[in-house]
Amino acid sequence: MEQEEALEQISNERLVRTLYTALAEGDAASVQAIVHEDLEWWFHGPPAQQHMMRLLTGVASSDTFAFEPISIRGIANKVFVEGKGSSPGLYWVHIWTVKDQRISQLREYFNTAILVTDLKPVKPNPHVIQKYPSATLWQSQLWKSKEGRSMPGLILTI
Repeated sequence: MEQEEALEQISNERLVRTLYTALAEGDAASVQAIVHEDLEWWFHGPPAQQHMMRLLTGVASSDTFAFEPISIRGIANKVFVEGKGSSPGLYWVHIWTVKDQRISQLREYFNTAILVTDLKPVKPNPHVIQKYPSATLWQSQLWKSKEGRSMPGLILTI
């Protein structure tokens, strides 16, 4: 079972990487094949920074904002991506949900540090001091950086 989950995570990461490549190349046909037509999208940030929405809906065929992923990690059916924008001081986190080999959901956070935890109880280990009562699944690099200290932070549970 663990091997199946690992293969699914790799496949989901590959799908998201393909999406970023298609967006960068302006390949609308590939984007349509990857993203579900009823994509559920949620954005946290100022409306002027909704660059991904403009690209995915076709409102802007080419946006001057460049999404440069610096880390991509799949966990189950979620793919967590953190990146930098084309201008200094612009950071973003995308959390993609993959269902049936297509992207069905996007949670987008602009200039926000993210910590993702699992609410399942963690077996206590007397030799380890835990900072959080639940397991940390993923955290953006901003969570620990100097830049992240001046940005809002969110803890998401799945």
